[in-house]
Amino acid sequence: MAPVFVEYSMDEGIAEFFSKTTSSQAECNNRAQELVVGSLVPVAVQGVCSYSVYAGPNLEFVVQFRLKWLELKIETSALARRILGEYAPDVTFKDQLGDDSDTDGKEPLLVYVMSRIRAVSHLDFVLSHSIPSNSPEFFALRKTLMTDIARFFARSWNHPQEVDSAFRDGLRQRFESELRLLFSLPERFHPIIRSLQGSLPAILSLPMVLVHKDFGVCNILVDDATFNLGTFRNEVGGLSDETVETIKAARVLGQLLSRGFACRLADMPPAVPIKDDESGRYNMLYLDGLLLNPATRFT
Repeated sequence: MAPVFVEYSMDEGIAEFFSKTTSSQAECNNRAQELVVGSLVPVAVQGVCSYSVYAGPNLEFVVQFRLKWLELKIETSALARRILGEYAPDVTFKDQLGDDSDTDGKEPLLVYVMSRIRAVSHLDFVLSHSIPSNSPEFFALRKTLMTDIARFFARSWNHPQEVDSAFRDGLRQRFESELRLLFSLPERFHPIIRSLQGSLPAILSLPMVLVHKDFGVCNILVDDATFNLGTFRNEVGGLSDETVETIKAARVLGQLLSRGFACRLADMPPAVPIKDDESGRYNMLYLDGLLLNPATRFT
C-alpha cells in the first residue's frame, strides 16, 4: 500500500493548533499588534506547537505564541545569538496569554517577539526553482549549502560549553539504553550498533556544543538567490584524524537515534524503535541509504 501524502493547509494547521490552547487566533493577533505596531501576516507554514506571525511596518519582526510546555528558554536563545550571530534571531519573552486553570487539557501560550531573518526555507527554495536534482546546477547549489552548514556548526564547535560529569553520565546511560533497544532493528544494522556501543566513551569526550534539534528542510533558511546559509574541518582547524573519526561515529549515532525511533516529540510517551513495516519504512530507507548502501552511505 502506497503512503498517502496530505497537502499542507495553513488554515487547518492553525485551527488544529488553537484546538489545544486557552486563547484564540484573534486574541493572539490582537496581542501581536499591541506588541509590534504595523502590519501583521501569519507565517505561511506554521509549527505544530506554535503560532507565528510576521509583524511591523516592514514585517521585520516575528511574534510567536508557543504552548507553555514548550517554553523557549531565553538563556538558550541568547547563547545562540552570541555564538551564531546573524544565523540566530534576537528573542525577547513578553508574557503569557491565556489561563493556567483550564480543565479541558488546553494550554496557555507564551509570547515571544524576535527579529526576522530574511530568507526562505530550504524546502521552499527547492520547490520554487524546479531544478532537477541530478543536474550540475543542483549539485553546485547543494555544495554551497553544505559548505555553509559546515560553517554554521563550526561556530558551535569553536564555542564549547562547560558541562558537569553528571550531564555526560546521563547522556551515556541514555545512549546505552537506546542502543540496546535498537537491536530490534533488522540484523543488518547490528554490527553498526555494536561498533557504536564501543565508541560511546570517545563520542562523549567530544566538546559539548549548542545544537539545533530540529534542523530540517523547513527550518533551514537560505538566500533565495544563492542558496547560501570550506568544510567543517577547515572551518574549525586543528582536528586530528582520531577526532575526525570520532565525529563520524557521532554522526552515525545521531542518525540511528533519530531515524531508528518513531516520533520523538517533547512531552510525548517514550519513543519506540521503528519496524520494517508501513509506518517505519521511510526511516528504514534513510538508515539503509546513509549507513549501509556502499554508494550512498556516510564515509
